[in-house]
Amino acid sequence: MKSKRNSQKISTLSEYFLCEMDNIKNTCATLLSILHARGLKHAEISQFVGDIINIVEYGGVFTVTSVNHALESLGWPEQIINEISFELIMEILESIFEYQVEVHTVH
Repeated sequence: MKSKRNSQKISTLSEYFLCEMDNIKNTCATLLSILHARGLKHAEISQFVGDIINIVEYGGVFTVTSVNHALESLGWPEQIINEISFELIMEILESIFEYQVEVHTVH
């Protein structure tokens, strides 16, 4: 009986990770579509996301505006990211790289 419960837990855990991987794939696909629509070429996207990681990796308070300004200082076009792409990038950082992201709504 004990081994049956363990196999059920393992099966559930496996399903959870498959679901999470599907979610991340969808998140990445959506992000790629948005970045392509904003004028980034496929070859630029890796560098772009890497630059964002470099901007936020040491923590702090970030807004779309502050990240866009930092990206502009690195040579990226003005207002290259929007709220949606920023949220998708933060979701990827949380899910894959285990960043801890706190979201605060500012009015």
